[in-house]
Formats: sequence, structure tokens, C-alpha cells
Amino acid sequence: MDSARTGLPSFFAQTYSAPLYLMQGLVVIVLLLCCVNVSGLMMSKLHERQHEFAVRTAIGAGRLRLVRQYLAESFVIAVAGAALGAALAWYGTGSLLPFFRHPNMGTAMSLQPDQTVFLVTAALAVATTLFFGMWPAWRAGAADPGTLLKSRTAAPRRMGGRGFVAVQVGLSLVLVVSATLLSRSLIRLRGEPTGFDLDHVTIQTPPLHLLPQKGMAKLDLYQRMVDRIAHAPGIRSAAVTWFTPMTGSQVTAKFQAIGQGTTSPEDATLAYNAVGPGYFRTMETRIIDGREFETRERSRDVCVLNQAAADFLFSRQAAVGRYVRTSTSIGTTRGGDRPLPESVTCRVVGVAQDAKFANLREPPPRTIYFPVTPDVVDGNLVFLLNGPTKAGVIAAYTDALREIAPTIPLVLFATLREQMDAALGSQRAITFMSTFFAGVALLLSAIGLYGMLSSSVTQRTGEIGIRAALGASRGVILRMVFADALRAVAIGVAMGSVALFFASPPIRHMLYGVSLFDLTTVAATAALLALVVLAASLWPARRAASVDPMRAIRAD
Repeated sequence: MDSARTGLPSFFAQTYSAPLYLMQGLVVIVLLLCCVNVSGLMMSKLHERQHEFAVRTAIGAGRLRLVRQYLAESFVIAVAGAALGAALAWYGTGSLLPFFRHPNMGTAMSLQPDQTVFLVTAALAVATTLFFGMWPAWRAGAADPGTLLKSRTAAPRRMGGRGFVAVQVGLSLVLVVSATLLSRSLIRLRGEPTGFDLDHVTIQTPPLHLLPQKGMAKLDLYQRMVDRIAHAPGIRSAAVTWFTPMTGSQVTAKFQAIGQGTTSPEDATLAYNAVGPGYFRTMETRIIDGREFETRERSRDVCVLNQAAADFLFSRQAAVGRYVRTSTSIGTTRGGDRPLPESVTCRVVGVAQDAKFANLREPPPRTIYFPVTPDVVDGNLVFLLNGPTKAGVIAAYTDALREIAPTIPLVLFATLREQMDAALGSQRAITFMSTFFAGVALLLSAIGLYGMLSSSVTQRTGEIGIRAALGASRGVILRMVFADALRAVAIGVAMGSVALFFASPPIRHMLYGVSLFDLTTVAATAALLALVVLAASLWPARRAASVDPMRAIRAD
């Protein structure tokens, strides 16, 4: 296991670097949101403590001393929060590990935070304290004792931090809209038709390369395993394949139809795979015309096309019985070059339903399937086992392995659904984290608004009492408080919409089937924020409407 300090492994970096950077961006937004929230609440608390600071100033406390006191209080809050966050990180990061288990990744990982992480956390706590605690501290030190000691309501009316609340609402809009779009994208991806059965096909890749058999003998061994498993109780079908779908791997080469004229090399690229007899039946990929491979077919003189490849090569004419050949012997795969071992000419024996392969985001590629040949089995093939239950499939495979290759160890069993979820690990991780952060953002916005309105009601007690004494009804006072809250929401939504435009590049490539500027999502998010804000405003509004005008005027 290598440390990430030396750089991420190449496969991990290619697969997860963009999602990890996006996750860091989400963390920065939440950190900013927390800091703005705390600063806003501390600004709101200044009104309640204004007489304390006035008295301190009057008896000789200097401005710098008051600033130090307020910064010290901010630092205590930051240290407590950093300690709580470090504890949660220590025990909670393991829950993220399942999101980063890709089917093709062989590197072991540990997400346990180390000393460097804790030092960075401590440094951030100090930095945020100094940066976001300075303004409230400076305002505390700027208190005028002569003015503040005259009246409890003589403070400036805008101490409640309405600007802070608007910023929180704007950041919350960005997080909630992003979380909603990512969730919709993930739902669309998981519900995308694949062209094969995701829930009943279990895969197993045993290390049969450890056995001494080679070539045709190894191919015979694979076929014996398939036959033994296929006849076990509770097994519908079994087969082997070179590549399985949803791993990000896809081998391509140039092909052309014989007798139909040559096709430009740029347009004649087809994905290809080697599959054993029963592959299409096991995957539940429908054969549209012709048949699939038979046990005796072990060379590349026959092939099966998917519908897209057949339509492309033969101009939507009947493909079965026609011939296809390679126009070049070089094939490429994501991760390196793999040449076809020979120039291939094959007779089409079947046309299969289109099926996705490398990933869910791309349409089904034009694909040509060859039988499994002796040169392919020098590596490890993948068993595909179709059965109603995963436990029954495991039992059938285990019995067959114990009988035919008892020295080979068992490795992880996974359904195609599980493999697909593993391939979507980065999307699931970002969706999970963004949804969690969006919930935190809504909670913080509600807390910040509640603090601002509570402080505003306290500051305006005399004003509210005068309004009530002059005949303002309870409903008028409620509307006044709610109007303050909704103005903050409107400003925040406008700010968040602008911020969403600038935040679009990192998230755009992770969306599928949805638009980043989906007006329905933005409107629904704004409505949700309005509901949260109104709920947070309810208690301060009721308190304002319950002010006794005589007591309020007397207190002022």
C-alpha cells in the first residue's frame, strides 16, 4: 500500500482525480458556509453584549483588548469544531471506502487520516478564526460607550447580519442544486437500459493462469467448468468472456464488410470481445437474427455482430451469412495497445441486441464478438453465472471448482449490478457527499436566519412596540418579519444563481441526462429555501407579534 503523498496511482488518478477535486470544492463551500454562519451569529450577538463592551470600554479596556477577547472566543469555537471534525473524520472516513472500489483497480487503499491531515485541520481552524472572526471582533472593539449606555435600542439597526444570511442562502442554493442534479444523474444512470441482465448474472475471475495447462487444454478446462456449473441445480446458464461490461475497458479495431466496398478507417472502428458458447443466453442479450456460438467453434472464422455494427457494415441489409474482415490488425484499449493476433476474416452467424459495454454514459458501441480461442485463455477469463440467487450461484461454482481445479482459490463474487455500482463509485460518492453537504447547508442557513431575525427582533423591540401602540395588527408585524426573511432569500437566490454559473465547469462532466441550468431544479430549490427560511422565521415572528407595546416603550 503506497502513500498518496507520492502521488495517486495512475489508474486511481485517471478515474477519481476529477471527482476528488470536485469533492474538495464542496468541502471548501461548506467550510465557507460554516464560517459565514458563525460570523453572522457572532455579529448578531454583538447587540446583546453591547452594554458589556460599553462598560468594559468605560472602565478603561482598550480596543485591542476587546478585539483579543472576541478573537479568543472565536478561537475556542474553531478549536472545538476542528476537534469534533477530526474525531468524525477518524471514525467516518471508512464509510467512503466502498465508493472507491473500481472493478479494475488492484491497489489497496486506506482512507484513515494521518498526522498531516490533523495538522492541516488545525491550521485551517486558526486561519478561519483570524479571517472570519476579525470583523466581529473589530466591531466589538469599536463600541461607543457614550451612545450604547444611553439606551438598549440605540445600536445600529443592521447588526443582525442580513448580508451574512444572503451569502449563506446563495451558497446553499449552489449546494442544493448541485446535489439535486447529481442525484438525478445517478438515478438516470442506474436506470439506463444496458442490454443485459444486471441482477441475476454473477461474475467470478479465478486465477486459472496458475494451472500448467495452456492453449486448447486450458480452453477445454474452462468449458468443463461451464458445463458442470450450467447443469447444477438453480443455474439457468453459464459462460465465459474475455471482458465484462461496466469496467471502463473496451478493445477496438478497424473492420470492413467484404463485398460492400471499403469504409473509411475513421468510421470502421468496432469494439470487439471474445465470448464463449452461451454468452448471450447467460447475459440475456437477445439474438435478433441467426444464432450464437457453438461449443465446437474455437476460431475467429465466425463472429456475431450487434445490431449497430450490422446496420453500419451492411447498410441495414441482412448480415447473417456475410463476411467481415479486419482492415488493420492493430486494436486499442483504454490503457494500452492490444493487437489482434492475426488478420481476421469471419462469417457472421448471428446478430445480437445492442448492449452497453465500457460505461453507462456512452451509447452501445458497434461491437463484433468472436469465439474464445486458445490464445485468449493464456490469461484469465471471466465466468458469467446466471441464477436466481447469488448464494445458489456461489454454491454451484464452488462445487465445480472443487471437482475440476481444487487448488485454485476463490476470489470475490459480484453481480453485474454490483460491478456497475462499483464503476459508478465516484458518481455515487460525489452524490452522497453533495446531498449530505446540502442538508448541512440548509440547516446552517436556517440557524443563521433564526439568529439574525432573533437579534433583529431584539433590536427593534421599541420600534415594534410603537407600531403596535399606533394600531399595527399582529398580522402586520408577522408580515414585517417574514418580509425581512424573504428579502434575504431573494438576494441569496440571486447571488447563488450567479455563483452557480461560475461553478458549472467542475460539475458539468458528471451530469447525465440533465441540464446544469435546469430552471425547474433551480425554482424548486429556491422554493425549498423559502420554506426553510419561513420555518426558521416562525418563532422570531411570533415573538415580535407578542411584544407588549407599553413594556417595549418603557424599556426604551
